[in-house]
Amino acid sequence: MINVLEHVRVDQVAVKHLPHAAAEVRRCFDLVRGGASMRKAAAIMTAETGRPWTFTSVGSIVKRDTYKLAAPGRIVDPRVWNDAQAAMASRRKRAA
Repeated sequence: MINVLEHVRVDQVAVKHLPHAAAEVRRCFDLVRGGASMRKAAAIMTAETGRPWTFTSVGSIVKRDTYKLAAPGRIVDPRVWNDAQAAMASRRKRAA
């Protein structure tokens, strides 16, 4: 299982991300924005990275607002983050 905390480190000055992991974070956002469920996104990430991903790890990444903080540490654009949140909310409404 992926450790979400490996993807970002926050200090009092800025967000510092691990470059090799930032692409995976962006990919999670793209999958969710594109309509994939957390489980589907986890399955795709597992297939693409060769490491096991769970729906909870994808959900933790996509819900974490740290990734949209101001540059220079920004990993995803705030619009991308907002789109992912809207996609998740839309799925929750359909399920209810």
